[in-house]
Amino acid sequence: SSSPSPVQDLEKILALEKAADAACKNKNFESAAQSYQEALDLLAVLVGNRDTLCGADLLVKQSTCLLRISKITEASRALSSAHECYLRRLGGDHPATLGAAANLKSVQILQQKNALQTNDNGKNGSSNGDKKGMWWTASLSSLGSNSNSKNSFRQESPSSPTP
Repeated sequence: SSSPSPVQDLEKILALEKAADAACKNKNFESAAQSYQEALDLLAVLVGNRDTLCGADLLVKQSTCLLRISKITEASRALSSAHECYLRRLGGDHPATLGAAANLKSVQILQQKNALQTNDNGKNGSSNGDKKGMWWTASLSSLGSNSNSKNSFRQESPSSPTP
């Protein structure tokens, strides 16, 4: 059997992103985070790395899901990678870069707050079951708005850069 063509790989990435978006909309954040990860892994194979605007957009979406399932450290890593990519490729003044920076700062504050609660209570504050009362819940929906487009793969191809 032959290996998939780059077009087939791209179609698979798009299908994974679409499935993840649907899972996120249905509040199945664990499944969505996994589908985004599969798309990121396939993107890395297709273009040799994840350091693309497409990859950064997927990381931002994945971070939203990871926050919803209280995987704050993983969300921070994803946002940090996305921010670094946006910074390199779009510059510091681009809205995607600024949005990723703001979201990353919010996650870092959340990590500090949870660390303080852990020290004060002897347990992790994020596992108390009352996520609706947490200050960061209202801002989670803004995390996915950093994307360069509704579907970032349509604006960036995996081919070599133009001269």
